[in-house]
Amino acid sequence: MGSRGHLRIAWLVLPVVGLALRGSWRGLPRRGAVLRCGPLWPDVHQILFWLDPAETQMKDNENFFEIHVAGQLAGLRLDQIMASRVSRRFARKLIEAGAVFVDRQRVKVASRLVHAGSVVKAPFLLPESSPGDGDIRDWILAQEPRYVVVNKPAGWATAPTALGDHSLVNELQKFLGQLWIVSRLDFHTSGLLPFARDPKILSGFEELLRSDACAKIYVAMTRRCDLGTTMIDLPIGPHPDRPQRFVVRDDGRPARTQILDVMPLPEDRQLVRLRLHTGRTHQIRVHLAHLGAPIQGDPWYPVGEATGSGPMLLHASRLTWSSPIFGDADFFAPPTWMPELPR
Repeated sequence: MGSRGHLRIAWLVLPVVGLALRGSWRGLPRRGAVLRCGPLWPDVHQILFWLDPAETQMKDNENFFEIHVAGQLAGLRLDQIMASRVSRRFARKLIEAGAVFVDRQRVKVASRLVHAGSVVKAPFLLPESSPGDGDIRDWILAQEPRYVVVNKPAGWATAPTALGDHSLVNELQKFLGQLWIVSRLDFHTSGLLPFARDPKILSGFEELLRSDACAKIYVAMTRRCDLGTTMIDLPIGPHPDRPQRFVVRDDGRPARTQILDVMPLPEDRQLVRLRLHTGRTHQIRVHLAHLGAPIQGDPWYPVGEATGSGPMLLHASRLTWSSPIFGDADFFAPPTWMPELPR
């Protein structure tokens, strides 16, 4: 895209991937309840877990579950052990997707015997193996010789993770060839995301995306709170008690989020338009939760508090830059949950 002042707008209907694929057996009957015969009769390993859940010490969070193998689960097949937490069929899908780890080693064999003392870790959410109802190529907004810009749906990892190899960048490379990651969006966040196509521009492109010459604008639906238009300048660091979480703390890294506009909504909600000036992990989510305006549907922030069911309503809606090397660009894509976005 060599021309200046170019505007691209994407009005796409994207699948929103939520957390609906959690294991169907998480809600096993409470101790003392009567098991009745029927089409969902549990197999013997699920009954064992129900009878004595202490045999599988669980350490769950919103995305993963862990099984510390002991007692009658020791020596069983991997899929049988996982059937104490999710359905046997879903367990096999997770194993086939490469999303299951035994003692931190990826295992793709359902029949693998697991011994006492081992730790099995897997996600509640199955990594998607297809772009859903649409074609992933419909998410590509710009294809230039040196870069591409994509409208990422929620529920996709930018790059391969411990959940498996499936990711947005791997899917895109099937159509576009080699891509290099220059920026990331959280798994739960949707919106505009650039990738480099030429390794020679990596350092320059990354520097541009980090500079004030590039504007990354987000929109979020949050709990109603008197925010005003201001610059949030609060350092962020790791949460002291919750791995992979972050919190505002004095010894954290500098983090600046600018609130551009706030639109009140019914039912104690509001829309917030923001600009990132730094790129700390979970920055917008942590800042807004700290100020008393957690994002609707955020499964992690604030820690220990539910923010509503459904997908997280945070979307990277606009990406602009002005550069003598990369030209002037202006990309816009509204979130699917709000087609009338103030621009």
